[in-house]
Amino acid sequence: MSNVRKPMEIFGIKTLQNGIGLFCTKMTVSQLAQVCEVDFADPASGKLGYQRKPDEKRFFELAKFLTTKDAKTKGNAILPPAIIASYRGALEHKEGKHGFCEIIVPAGEKLWIIDGQHRFGGLMVAAGLYSSKSTGRKMDAFKAHHAKFQAFEIPVIIIESKDVDVEAYQFSVINSEAKKVDKYLATAGILKGGGPVPTSQNAWEQRAFVVCERLRLDADSPLRGKIKHPNDKGRFWCTAKGMMNSLKFPLNSGTYAAAWENGQSERICRMFIDYWNAWRKVAPFCFDSHKEFALFKSSGITAFNYCLNAIAQKAGERFPSEGQFVEVLQKLGRYRTKEYWHVHTTEESTWPEDTDKSSKKPTTSVQPSSNNYEQTSYPAGLAGRAGDKTKKRRAGLRNSQRTLISFRLGTA
Repeated sequence: MSNVRKPMEIFGIKTLQNGIGLFCTKMTVSQLAQVCEVDFADPASGKLGYQRKPDEKRFFELAKFLTTKDAKTKGNAILPPAIIASYRGALEHKEGKHGFCEIIVPAGEKLWIIDGQHRFGGLMVAAGLYSSKSTGRKMDAFKAHHAKFQAFEIPVIIIESKDVDVEAYQFSVINSEAKKVDKYLATAGILKGGGPVPTSQNAWEQRAFVVCERLRLDADSPLRGKIKHPNDKGRFWCTAKGMMNSLKFPLNSGTYAAAWENGQSERICRMFIDYWNAWRKVAPFCFDSHKEFALFKSSGITAFNYCLNAIAQKAGERFPSEGQFVEVLQKLGRYRTKEYWHVHTTEESTWPEDTDKSSKKPTTSVQPSSNNYEQTSYPAGLAGRAGDKTKKRRAGLRNSQRTLISFRLGTA
């Protein structure tokens, strides 16, 4: 008995773009499983290709999303984006009225997925049609949903490609030329649209978005109107995405991550507003002429937010008030002076060289023993970079990192 698949008939609409045929259609997951394949590269086995190697963990995560009953989706999640596939050659079809046609995928021929391989893989797992590449076994974690997802329909766009080079080019355009959605907007869409809140290692994103929105919009925030939303026009002091990313460390720490999950998000938001108000009192020049000082460079914002946990510890409070923050910050001495934070600062102090050029991993610095400082580690992303284009940039990085180190060493 032959295992060769019979020709597959599907229906759709044909369009032409610059002489290239495109077919818009729909296919069930069962149909996709019969004709679709991913042309991925695998240097270990010598397999040539242009796609990323399939990530089975992502397949499983998508299948879990599709089959989980939460308060919003109730187990009826959808995947509106079309899978983009390629047929190598001219696809046989019978044209009907109004552009509709019957499309025929010949026996033994494939549709090669250009965009959507992880959607395809996740649907295959949910339908019980995917076998692990490492074990050869079918991934059967969602048996109760197999029948539903074998019949699950998804939009598909098929491009007629004369050869694999055309596919590879389309893949590169989609994944490198097309502008990706800003992380801040994506997080806003998830929260406002009721989608699944980021969990595990990405749980900080939801917290950071909420804190950033409060800093951007609250009437008593010193940064109100100063943080650029992705859709804003005009001049601002920093971007919402930059502020959001800078909040990762404090909001991902055990202290405030746990407090947030225990319903203390309002206290944390209030604390950050008080923290930035405290900096405005201690270093008002940074807020009066923000372009002249390193605080509102990306390195400065990162350093300031990174230091919050250590400053709170010095204040002896889990959620310090503005006054308590001010009391600690005033002990900074020269680290809060106008001269120190000015972007034109070129002074080379006795701080140790802070860049390990051979590695992106955190580096370790030791202050001379005469100062009785302890050894400390700090993020290499805040270290001075030899390749920076301008002295202003280097000075901003140096100043930011030094303030960070002063807190981490307990010198404030």
